[in-house]
Amino acid sequence: MPFGLCNAPATFERLMELVLSGLIGDACLVYLDDIITVGRTFEEHLQNLECVLTKIQSANLKLSAKKCSLFKRQVSFLGYVVSEEGIRTDPDKVAAVKEWPIPKDKTQVRAFLDALSRRPCPEDCKHCTRQEGKEVVSVRMLRTDQLSNEWKDSLQHAQQEDSDIKPILEWIKASAPKPKWSDVSAMSSITKSYWAQWDSLLIQDGVLCRKWENGRGDRCHLQMVVPKAKVPDILQLYHSGCSGGHLGVKRTLLKTRERFYWVHCRDDVEDWCRKCTSCAAVKGPQIRSRGALKLYNVGAPWERIAIDVAGPFPETESGNKYFMVEMDYFTKWPEVFAIPNQEASTVADKLVHEVFCRFGVPLEIHSDQGRNFESQIFQETCRVMGTQKTRTTSYHPQSDGMVERFNQTLERYLAKVVEKRQRDWDRHIQPFLLSYRSAVHESTSVTPAFVNFGRELRLPADLITGIPPDAPRSITDYANDLRNKMNDIYEHVRQTGQQTSEKMKTRISVGVEGGGAGVGAGAGAGRSACRWTLSGRGVRLRADLASPEDVSLDADRHGTSV
Repeated sequence: MPFGLCNAPATFERLMELVLSGLIGDACLVYLDDIITVGRTFEEHLQNLECVLTKIQSANLKLSAKKCSLFKRQVSFLGYVVSEEGIRTDPDKVAAVKEWPIPKDKTQVRAFLDALSRRPCPEDCKHCTRQEGKEVVSVRMLRTDQLSNEWKDSLQHAQQEDSDIKPILEWIKASAPKPKWSDVSAMSSITKSYWAQWDSLLIQDGVLCRKWENGRGDRCHLQMVVPKAKVPDILQLYHSGCSGGHLGVKRTLLKTRERFYWVHCRDDVEDWCRKCTSCAAVKGPQIRSRGALKLYNVGAPWERIAIDVAGPFPETESGNKYFMVEMDYFTKWPEVFAIPNQEASTVADKLVHEVFCRFGVPLEIHSDQGRNFESQIFQETCRVMGTQKTRTTSYHPQSDGMVERFNQTLERYLAKVVEKRQRDWDRHIQPFLLSYRSAVHESTSVTPAFVNFGRELRLPADLITGIPPDAPRSITDYANDLRNKMNDIYEHVRQTGQQTSEKMKTRISVGVEGGGAGVGAGAGAGRSACRWTLSGRGVRLRADLASPEDVSLDADRHGTSV
């Protein structure tokens, strides 16, 4: 296809991605006819250059010798200067703006406005001219890594100051071989633990990291090694912060281990969650149900969904009194919508416009026997959309246990974060959904986001702490990898879902025996069973316990005192 046609750039870009397939992101970068070969060391750079030239020769393509530059520490690429320090604007490209003369007449002012493509500030044309030039040329350097500079410097300093990590860090920086046991035998147990994982440790962007690989060998990423001084900051972000959602020990642990590593991580997470005052005030004793459980497993995303409406809650400033929950049985992906009422028209409208139009029409919808779900409007909506409607047994919400359990989790979270008057609960729903979707689900062993999209969500905490960057890939390679990855994910979810269902059936069939409070158990003033308090605040968004206290045994009186 000759150049000059509208489809020529896309066709040539597709050709170059096919020619350099397998090298893009790791050995080279390509944009149309511009190719950059990269390498961490000179030897690696030579090897990558040989691979790129071999690919080009095999495709019967030729290079212009006058346009080739070899072994450069920085290059100009698409208007930017790329170097080991980062990416900055090419000074030659902004010189014209920087040296633009001050307009002196109407013609020059019009020329200046055309160059900017927008109106300058009306206060002072002379000031605006100089200010526009400064704004263009003062572009900050963009880091090629994703780690926050402030967090990276803080973590580097903490690693160097940590007595357990410092010896390991110095050995790796010196490119020394693995030390002998006699060199570490007198050191702490934590240092010995890092020494035992020597082959998995490396320096990434100046930060000590650990290479983690799952048991199947299909997932591998870097975990930043966290010193003792930084552990509280990490747990605050990923449990108590907006990225954590006050989730339980297992989900907090899995979310933390996805990005960080330190010795005794599990013990620290368990201790942090146990001492969290917000969690202790809301979570009360659980009543486990008995009886046989009928298994119902799905085999594909958005094949079967569950819906429910919870409320009423105190009316918010937006006029909302209920929230509607929709959840996919396969991916465990939740959607929550704050609504002013629970009428059938409101529920059907949200379901069609916010769920069906976004994720597609499911084969089956499961709900309780609420009047809004059994109404003619809702039944007609299901008929038009071609989806089948099923319902729970009367007075038996356990048959819709997935969404009922999610309602409980959401209500507990809202009870921890709402204001005293409880008029802002609808503003906290979406941040919670981000935390829930990015946390590993117990029944699938992966996050809902990973099952739904084939990738993990970037959290607000990741913008602070940063994550080690992944190698860039072309669109074609990404699509092929994603297709294979999603097939593996679906098969994994089917297997784990079946195993989880069997375990749940066994556990529920056996039942759980109740017991009294022992020495050291948590206790507090419980909440009443009524829905509203005299102050007009909803009980469901209030903490279960006034304040956790310790139960101690009085040996003299042979009784229990709270």
